[in-house]
Amino acid sequence: IGAHAFDGCNLTALTTPAAVTSLGAGVINNTTALASVAVESGNTAYTAKGGCIYNAEGTALLAAPSGIRSLSLDETVTATAADAFVIYLLLLA
Repeated sequence: IGAHAFDGCNLTALTTPAAVTSLGAGVINNTTALASVAVESGNTAYTAKGGCIYNAEGTALLAAPSGIRSLSLDETVTATAADAFVIYLLLLA
């Protein structure tokens, strides 16, 4: 799925199919109606926790929906994508 594919869309739900192995940067940026995402079982590249998309190992937060209101990261998370929280920075500015 290409970079910014759903940027600014009014999605309320999103499930990443099992066959998806690549998510572009900012894939769900500015999706203020989107409060959580899911990843189909069998996907070997990604997982979902707490409504966010992580790498399969759960060590890198890749995308957080703009509509999410709170987030707690597991101790296993050691990295975040550079644009995982883009909308949050805009809202705080």
